[in-house]
Amino acid sequence: MQVLDVILRLAWLQSVVNFHVTFLHRTALTTIVACLEILRRGMWNFFRLENEHLNNVRKIPCIQVSPTPFQLITMMKIVVERMKIVQG
Repeated sequence: MQVLDVILRLAWLQSVVNFHVTFLHRTALTTIVACLEILRRGMWNFFRLENEHLNNVRKIPCIQVSPTPFQLITMMKIVVERMKIVQG
């Protein structure tokens, strides 16, 4: 993975240094390098997101039962009724 990252960074660097490739038109080379850079950044964003997800999962304990929307509506109705009773 790191080898691919180095290769893609060197491909981007050659576009900055303005290295001429004889078998490709300059516009085609720029397009290819830009697409490779997008793929490289997407790859690293995926790994960062995955790492963040794994860190979040380790910190938050697993919940065995998660309330459904219907349960939440019922709980809200109960809270509203209790508020009415308390207020008078």
